[in-house]
Amino acid sequence: MSLDPGIHASLETAGARRKRHHNRHEQPESRPIFWLEALYRAPHHRSAVHPHNQIHLLQGTHSSADSTIDDELPLFGRHTDDFRAMGIQVAVSSERTGLLCNDKYATAQFLLDRSIPFARTWLPAELDIPRLQYPLFLKPRSGRGSVGAFTINTERELRFFLEYVPNPIVQEFLSGREFTIDLLADFHGKVISVVPRERMVVRSGVTDRGKTVQHSGMIQLAIRTAEALDIRGQPIFRLSWRMRSQRSLK
Repeated sequence: MSLDPGIHASLETAGARRKRHHNRHEQPESRPIFWLEALYRAPHHRSAVHPHNQIHLLQGTHSSADSTIDDELPLFGRHTDDFRAMGIQVAVSSERTGLLCNDKYATAQFLLDRSIPFARTWLPAELDIPRLQYPLFLKPRSGRGSVGAFTINTERELRFFLEYVPNPIVQEFLSGREFTIDLLADFHGKVISVVPRERMVVRSGVTDRGKTVQHSGMIQLAIRTAEALDIRGQPIFRLSWRMRSQRSLK
């Protein structure tokens, strides 16, 4: 596999060939693995031996580790002390934060209790269906990639999808332009970078094309949210915000 000479030179300058990375998600044909010193495969994150296997793989490497799959963040958060004992810094928030952020209903209640703006969110048992106003938004209580997420326009649709989607939650529908905020905090929870961007093209919940914007309100809200959740390490915290007009960006 060949790369553009400019890209090749940049990778060499950055020491890409010398970087040791442990990624169990890469496919054999994936381009990044051609620029790694070592590639190790580990069991699925739901396997009982997963964290111990990861610790074994990293022993003696004196490296750092990161996890990018939502489901395994709490697991890595639980074992940060085990990694630290080997001199390995894991870029992950605590297990408590990981579990909270993987529960959309718990996240909503947590932030609303701290006066941080968030879409109103209900469990099925909390709904007063005859008095609801549409549209609404329904999705699984846990999950990612917009899987099982639906806009609800009528009571009939609501009743159907409450049965169709496993463990659902219902939220108020936020119309307008959508923005994502990429946030990075250090290992002590100090926010060091906040980059808002408008989601121009979205596929399966992931932004294919975006445009960065400068908006102090979004940045401050992201910092408040990250500090409340005690976000730290390398995982990027994304906050969606829907704006109703171009004027509100000024």
